[in-house]
Amino acid sequence: MGGETGVTSEVGVGSTFWFTARFAVVKHVATPLYEAPASIKGRRVLVADDNATNRKVLMGQLLLCGVEPVSASSASEAVALMRLAHEAGRPFEAALLDHQMPGCDGAELGRMIVKDPDLKSARLVLLTSSGQLFADIGFAGYLLKPVSQRDLTDCLKMVSAKKAETWHLKSQPIVTRHALRAQRVRSRDRILLAEDNLVNQKVAVRLLEKLDYRVDVVSDGRAAVDAWQKGKYDLILMDCQMPELDGYEATREIRKLENGIVHIPIIALTAHAIKGAEVECLSAVMDDYLSKPIDRDKLEECLERHMKSSSTNVEIPSAISESAPVSFAPSSNSEPIDWAAFLVSIEGDVNTAREFAILFADMGRSTLHTLMEAVDRGDIGGIARGAHELKGACVNLCAHLRRAAGRLELAAKNADGHELRELADDLGRELQSAMRFLAAKVA
Repeated sequence: MGGETGVTSEVGVGSTFWFTARFAVVKHVATPLYEAPASIKGRRVLVADDNATNRKVLMGQLLLCGVEPVSASSASEAVALMRLAHEAGRPFEAALLDHQMPGCDGAELGRMIVKDPDLKSARLVLLTSSGQLFADIGFAGYLLKPVSQRDLTDCLKMVSAKKAETWHLKSQPIVTRHALRAQRVRSRDRILLAEDNLVNQKVAVRLLEKLDYRVDVVSDGRAAVDAWQKGKYDLILMDCQMPELDGYEATREIRKLENGIVHIPIIALTAHAIKGAEVECLSAVMDDYLSKPIDRDKLEECLERHMKSSSTNVEIPSAISESAPVSFAPSSNSEPIDWAAFLVSIEGDVNTAREFAILFADMGRSTLHTLMEAVDRGDIGGIARGAHELKGACVNLCAHLRRAAGRLELAAKNADGHELRELADDLGRELQSAMRFLAAKVA
């Protein structure tokens, strides 16, 4: 930005840090990060929760929704407030009831409200940790705690679209988190995934689809820039290490083309903490950082934070967090694949496990063949690329042979030629062991 930084410091007094920067005049007024939906703006909503912290959080979320929230710390207080509102001619249009309240829980409170002709005009949403369905009581929806801003906003929009009596008659399916996400698929949030490794592509696509996002895939940075220019994506997941144009350079090119007028969220994906990765991500103006294997909860939280339709963008996140350096230390697990960890990463989906195992075996054989040919030719670049591809595939399959691939890649990058054949043979043995293990698991 054409500026400078400096510091003046005096022992026992303190330090003063300063900077200067030059900024261009904005040509277009940016749209606000979050705008309250017009369909629920100004509606009166009651929150009933015995936990003071929960009430404070929900009240803040509801204010962002543009509604007029009022809180109660118990079922009896909630009923009293609803009666006062009715008598004043300003009844509550929705009520968020915590399930776990002492004395009278949210479900019982819901039954009382539905049966009371003066109170039943409120649409009821149960906040629960149990995942039970309460449609038979007359609730319009239920949300699992902790409730995201997006789910809360969208739930209020959906339940407010119909009269309370419609929900009480149970003529409509109850609104759940899954219903909200299915609704979003039809109208928004298309993600571009830039990832060159086929196994990692499959894993990421499956996770994104389970979160009800639409996703397109490209396999290099140049293709990512070309796809972005079509203007149909809401966010990009960008692998940092790709052929032709890596994720950092692709992001820099996109930022240059945006020219400060628009800004698409770009999330960096990396298999491990690379020295300087944090600086590279910040330098390329990436918005956040996810490590592989991708954790579903962290992915979901990250996407909700950065999607343009998500109110969680109100705060700028501390995006890039430092990760522990990659380690090639021996694992205490003697099996070549950490099968339990892999099943957790795909939520126990056995069919998905079988599909990925077959894909990994096919890719592994092909890549190893190409890699060994590169060893025979003394092609250092080909060896490094093959080792990197196998290492990347191992990340999401939780394969311990990633260490062998990492050692070979490092040796190739350091041009340590006298070790390459031995390390490549080690990698081949590890790969064969992993494929035999996978074949037995999915037989």
